[in-house]
Formats: sequence, structure tokens, C-alpha cells
Amino acid sequence: MKRARQNNLKSLTEAMDKTASEIEVDFILTTGDNIYNEGIRSREDFSYANKIMANFEKQHLKNIPIYICPGNHDCYSDLKNEIEYSY
Repeated sequence: MKRARQNNLKSLTEAMDKTASEIEVDFILTTGDNIYNEGIRSREDFSYANKIMANFEKQHLKNIPIYICPGNHDCYSDLKNEIEYSY
């Protein structure tokens, strides 16, 4: 993951964690383009997705369900891989 993108995601999830500490959050909904640039390429390689999802392992976020809405970048590879990863 590119350093700037990783730092942006870290800052975003820190702000989300702070918000979740102040108000009740029932779920998180993504709005697509979850795995840049080309989605999850194979079912055997979830390492990139694991790096992204590790950002959500914060005190107030880790137990909140995340619902994924795929975007065009997620569909550049086989979208079934992203769906399987979610289970």
C-alpha cells in the first residue's frame, strides 16, 4: 500500500474511532473502491486486504460490522474474491 494512502486511511480510521467513542455507531458502510487499484486478485492473496482492514482494529471500531459496497476498482478483478474475503 502506498505510504500516502496508508497514512490517509490511518488518519481516517483514527477519526472514526474517536467518533465511535462519542456516539453509538451501529455499522460502517463503504461506498466502493475498497481495494485499490484492482480489487483482490486471487483468493489465496488476502494480504493487501488484511493491511487495509487492520486499520479498523481500533478500540471503538473493532466490533462494529462493516458492510461493503463494491466500486468499479473492486470489479477489475474477480469480485467473488472480495465477497469471499468478507466471510
